[in-house]
Amino acid sequence: MGLFHYHLDHLSTVTRFLSSLLITGADREKGLKELELASQKGDLLKDLALAELASVYTYLEDKPERALPIALELRKRFPRNYGFAFALASTLAEVRRFAEAFTVAAEIGEGIAKGVAPYVPQLQSRYDHLLGRIFFNQREYAKATEHFRKVFTDTSVFSVRTRASALLHLG
Repeated sequence: MGLFHYHLDHLSTVTRFLSSLLITGADREKGLKELELASQKGDLLKDLALAELASVYTYLEDKPERALPIALELRKRFPRNYGFAFALASTLAEVRRFAEAFTVAAEIGEGIAKGVAPYVPQLQSRYDHLLGRIFFNQREYAKATEHFRKVFTDTSVFSVRTRASALLHLG
């Protein structure tokens, strides 16, 4: 329910009103509290709540410092989950810990290059995007642009969101 309450609060007034009649009300603060509670005391979906909470803190709440301990914990508990590796590197870049962000990114890049499961070639554009974000946060815009442009070599459906984000950053 925390996901519903939080994300519904970001919709238009009309949509929020209709959702309150049909589903549930929108409440950003309540959603965050419910996600925090689920991440602390949940049984079945604790890890999912942690992942969502880290994402919300990093990208929507602009509080990556609150996301960092969560991202570190998830990466430690699930070292073979590439999603958590990408999330950790992004969060490290957001808190300006660039050397650590590049270290995690290098692990991802090495896994992709060697084809070590779970790293597959389809992750290359996401990896290029990650490097672009790290350089962007360092204000090294020429290097960031170079990596964001590499994202467009992958025209698969798999990388649509990555390409859209790269376009946004290039803009």
